[in-house]
Amino acid sequence: MKIKNLIGIVTVLSVSLAGSMCMARDSGMTVAVATTNLQSGAVLATNNIAQGFVKDANLPDDFITGQDMKVLLGVKLAKPVKKGEPIKKSDLDNPPKAVQSSKPKVFDLTIE
Repeated sequence: MKIKNLIGIVTVLSVSLAGSMCMARDSGMTVAVATTNLQSGAVLATNNIAQGFVKDANLPDDFITGQDMKVLLGVKLAKPVKKGEPIKKSDLDNPPKAVQSSKPKVFDLTIE
């Protein structure tokens, strides 16, 4: 393969990867959020939590996915959570083992 063609392929790949990285940084996830101001000791129920979309840049490290909301029902909070804020695993008093929490890793890839 000629060097000129190889440079063109690498350039297209670099632009494509850069575009993907920008989209990832502007994306987000559906997480469990408080629908009202919740005090420490509050019991989570369908009337005080919901699924909400949060941009990746605003996701706490131990957020709880929207899919895990069912296992949150009946769980007590160890600390207060404000309306609209993501509910974090660290907010829970004795979090259920079934709760998955992890922030997606975003990294830069440089091709030289």
